[in-house]
Amino acid sequence: MVFRTPVNGLDDLKTRISNAISAIPADMLHRTRQELEYRMKRDMKGKRFADVAEVNEKTTEALSSISKDEFRQCFEKWNKRLDKCISVSGEYFEGD
Repeated sequence: MVFRTPVNGLDDLKTRISNAISAIPADMLHRTRQELEYRMKRDMKGKRFADVAEVNEKTTEALSSISKDEFRQCFEKWNKRLDKCISVSGEYFEGD
């Protein structure tokens, strides 16, 4: 069972996310980031940009184009990996 407390503003949310991420093993965070990067690169492959501002704009557009379903799948995989990490008491493992 998960107990949730209300979020008290954006700063509280940022703190909670930061605390959660700092508790996650680096390899799990890396794999999640890879999955999101793959989806971004798929949309931006072969494109050229005039400046950093355009890169930021197009990156934001690419992230915004990722469907809720894709994000959900990514985080479901992340939860499975976290559950596996817990079940092996934090010992090293490979694969999903």
